[in-house]
Amino acid sequence: MAAVSEQMRSQSEQLAAVSDQLKSASEQLERKTEQLNSVSKQKAEQDAELGQMRQAVDQLRQEKAKEAERADKLAEELKGYRHKAKAQFDVLVQEAKVQKENFDAVLAAIKLVLDYVDLEMAT
Repeated sequence: MAAVSEQMRSQSEQLAAVSDQLKSASEQLERKTEQLNSVSKQKAEQDAELGQMRQAVDQLRQEKAKEAERADKLAEELKGYRHKAKAQFDVLVQEAKVQKENFDAVLAAIKLVLDYVDLEMAT
């Protein structure tokens, strides 16, 4: 009986040791689970932030495309304005030439009249 009792005590000690090992392993598993949950939470937060960044980038690309389109339209308008301004300038230059020619003709006529008047007074 003493041998059975000793055997039971030995098995009880072994069982206690195994129980301590299981408790330690359970605690380690719990810590690893907490770490995994923390990493999962961080990953979810990073995924959400990445999604927001992607949306911001997409929005910036759309705005850039709109601004490029607007710039192209303004460039075309500017080309048209430049041609129109050049045509108006050419017309003004032509009108100025015509007015100068008319002025020169009037001046020549006045000079003839003045020369005639000078001749009349001299005689």
